[in-house]
Amino acid sequence: MVLKKLAGAGNRRTDAEATVAFISQNSKKYLKELFQLFHLGDKLLQQRGSYALHIISDKHPDWLIPFHKELLYFAENPLHPGVQRNTLAALSSQNQFDEKIIGELIDFCFELVNNPSTKIA
Repeated sequence: MVLKKLAGAGNRRTDAEATVAFISQNSKKYLKELFQLFHLGDKLLQQRGSYALHIISDKHPDWLIPFHKELLYFAENPLHPGVQRNTLAALSSQNQFDEKIIGELIDFCFELVNNPSTKIA
């Protein structure tokens, strides 16, 4: 169901907010489905999903705790620069990390900052 909602949505904040409201109905079920969406390899759906994740990280950061590893993976392997920005923003809202994840995240962020070809918004 999340896939259908995202597929029909636009790229505006109001569309992403509607997706987040839908996910809020059953956060465990629909959040898992949202992360499955990322694995489909559809650039547009990944962009829209990452925008919703960014909003979720602001409103419900605790929901993303079980998904830190996946968020880091999609920040490191984005299909679009916006996906990277949104997943890193979602990770930046977190205050609890496994030591291994935080080390990988810090290393990755330093690589981004030091890479002159890193795209900016």
